[in-house]
Amino acid sequence: MTVKRQMASPAVRRKDGRGRPATPFLRERILQSAAELFAEREFELVLIDEVAARAGVGKGSVYRQFRSKEELYAAAVIGGFAELQREIRVALAGCNSVREQIATIVRHALIFFRSRRPFFAMLRDPQALPPSQERQFRDQRNELSRLISGVLDEGVKRGAVKPVVVRYEHHGPPTEL
Repeated sequence: MTVKRQMASPAVRRKDGRGRPATPFLRERILQSAAELFAEREFELVLIDEVAARAGVGKGSVYRQFRSKEELYAAAVIGGFAELQREIRVALAGCNSVREQIATIVRHALIFFRSRRPFFAMLRDPQALPPSQERQFRDQRNELSRLISGVLDEGVKRGAVKPVVVRYEHHGPPTEL
C-alpha cells in the first residue's frame, strides 16, 4: 500500500474569502479614536487598550494596522498635515487674487483646526514621533509652510502684501524650524 503525499496548497489571500472579512473604515476609526485620546491626554498617558475600546475594536486590530503607539501617533499627525494641505490646495485653485488666496488659507486653516481640535492638540507632543517618521512629519510641516509662504511671497511681489520682518525668540535647546 502506497501513501500519496499531498502538496500543501498555497496560502489563500483574504480577498479570496479566507479569514474574517475586513472591517470597513477600520484604520480610519482607529486613527480618529487615537487622535481624540491624544488630544485629551499627553502621549505617555494614552493606552492602546483605550484606543481600541474607543474605536470598538480589539487591541490586536490596532496592532495589525500600526506597529506601535508611536507609529499610530505619527500617522494621525502626518495625515492631518497632508489633509490640511489638500484642502487648501483645492480651495486655492478657485482664487483669483492674492487677497482671496490669503483669506482662503486663513479660513481653511481655522475651519480645519476648529473642526479637528484633536489634531491641533496633538501637535503639542511632536517628540512622541518615532525617529523613522520624524522626517515625514518635518516634510509635511515644511510643505504646508512653503505653500503658505509662496502665497505671501507672491503677494509681496505684486505689492498686495506689505513685507513684515518677524523676529522669533527661542529659549531652550536648539530646534529645527
